[in-house]
Parts: sequence; structure tokens; C-alpha cells
Amino acid sequence: MRDEVNEVLAAHLTPTPRVPEGRAIGATGAATAMIDLSDGLASDVGHICELSNVGVWVEAARLPIAPATRRVAEALGRDPVAFALFGGEDYELLLTAPADRVGELVAAVGQTGTPLADIGAITPATAGCTLLLADGRTVPLEPGGWDHFRR
Repeated sequence: MRDEVNEVLAAHLTPTPRVPEGRAIGATGAATAMIDLSDGLASDVGHICELSNVGVWVEAARLPIAPATRRVAEALGRDPVAFALFGGEDYELLLTAPADRVGELVAAVGQTGTPLADIGAITPATAGCTLLLADGRTVPLEPGGWDHFRR
């Protein structure tokens, strides 16, 4: 377990900037929005939705959660999906793109050695932000993670 804890801590304390991945995404011209996940997925996807006047559908089962993170969460009695949604400081990239360009983006980013995961879809703003849980239930995807303006 010590190795897993060290791996999770290293990802949090010394994140890898996704500069080559960002360049690969930019070179395709396919991204319609992009943000780093410094404040947590739930908060940062909310920023995209608010500023773009859209909603989002995120599937918990499709979130790319590292095996070490899953094991550490389990050892702590915590939900690894909560870590993925509300943790931050890892500076992974979140982007939106037309559905017909996802394969192109996956291939382009894959050339950097980093996999790109399709975790959901943009929806009309009236649909709001929704999380599909592994058990098939849907719940509102509420902002969480770091809030710079919270006192």
C-alpha cells in the first residue's frame, strides 16, 4: 500500500503539466473548450458549462481513475469517483469537442503517450449538469473541489 500512497501523493504534489497533450489537441483544431482540472472535475466542468451556456452528462464508470487511486480510496473507505470529481491539483486537461472528432483527438493525444478518455457529452443548458452513477442512477453533478473565492 505504501507504493500506492506514494504514487497518489506524487500525482497530487508534483503534477505533470500536459503541455505536449495540449499542443496535440490544439493542432487538431477540434476542441471547442478546454480547461485544466486544478479545482476538480465537478467544479471545472461547471465552469465550461456556465461560460458556454451548456449542460453536461458525465458517466462515472468512464472516469479514468488510476488503479493506485482506487486502492488508496478503498483503504480509506472513500469513493474513488469522489476523488476524481472533487480532487484537484493534478492539472489534467478537460476538453469538449464535436462527437465526430473524438476519435481524431484520442489518436492525436495518444501519440504523446497519454490516453484520452471520453467521459460524457455536452447537453443543452436546460438539462443541467448530470452524473450517471455506475448503478444506473443519475444525480446532479454539483460543483465541489477547490473554490478560490470561498471564505
